[in-house]
Amino acid sequence: MAKKIYITESQLSKILNESGLLTEAVNKVDNFKLIGDLINLTDPDKFFFVQIVKRWKDNKDKTGADAWRKSARTDMTYHKGGDFGNFANGTAFKVHDKQELLALRPQIIAYCNQNNARAYITSNPRSESQINQHLAKLQNKFGAKMNPWDQKYGFEHMAGQAKRYGPDWPDRVRLMFDIDTEKNTWYVPATATQKIHCKTVKGVMYVDDNRFPQLANCESRILDQSHAQLFLPKYPNQEQALAALGGVNVWEDTKAILAANNIPIETEYETPSHGLHIIIQDISKIANFDAVEKELRKYDDGHDVKQFQLVHANFDGKLILYSNVDTSGY
Repeated sequence: MAKKIYITESQLSKILNESGLLTEAVNKVDNFKLIGDLINLTDPDKFFFVQIVKRWKDNKDKTGADAWRKSARTDMTYHKGGDFGNFANGTAFKVHDKQELLALRPQIIAYCNQNNARAYITSNPRSESQINQHLAKLQNKFGAKMNPWDQKYGFEHMAGQAKRYGPDWPDRVRLMFDIDTEKNTWYVPATATQKIHCKTVKGVMYVDDNRFPQLANCESRILDQSHAQLFLPKYPNQEQALAALGGVNVWEDTKAILAANNIPIETEYETPSHGLHIIIQDISKIANFDAVEKELRKYDDGHDVKQFQLVHANFDGKLILYSNVDTSGY
């Protein structure tokens, strides 16, 4: 009779990883129904802009990557690290309602999966007449000297541009708070973390301090901007030790800050990199927005590091509609 051998899940994962049989899981995001509920247009001039983007960093390790990028640059679809979709080749769309968005779902998903690309949608609607008027002004001003990319894909360019809400852009009211860390990440103030001894193993920092046995081997990271550390709990009861040091769970604490400032969350979704996008419906109804932004700098020890903040506001940014990318550097 064969002898039974029992191994833990972590041991199995280690075996598969070391044998090359296991790769990092892809975090698939399918937001068609979730985002479709945000679309409610009555003005025929307005539309939401959907655009498929094939990013270089997701494909640079693939066969033929250099040839693809060269071809995209020749066609003037490649800029800012990716190949941006357009109406001509069926990789950009104007969407007016949820049904229209869902009808495009099979086509968009098939293209994304075949090309290792992502699909995005603007968080706020665009005005077709406003874009056409602006393009006409550029044409009258520059004529043949107009940027070649704008001559060919000017409408897509204008539709994809993010604009912060204000007097010039009164309809760009929806925004997101982007949390650039995983669900189980805790923030501990630098005043506490500086007192904790850590060790570095193969470039990764771990807690190595007998005063905090519950944090033993708990992975940590340093924020270069402020030297604050983030701890990612991996074992039971570490949350209590982190809380005793003044630590807070970043996701939960961010939501608590929004609630305390009477900012309702419209919806949210986990990103492909396991972060979180929290969607806020209308910035014009937030009277104390600057104070909220300042409070969220706590995770960077109060430093204003702009888009590099661990939790930052993304004004009029594109929402992830679909992503199932495969990349070695994700």
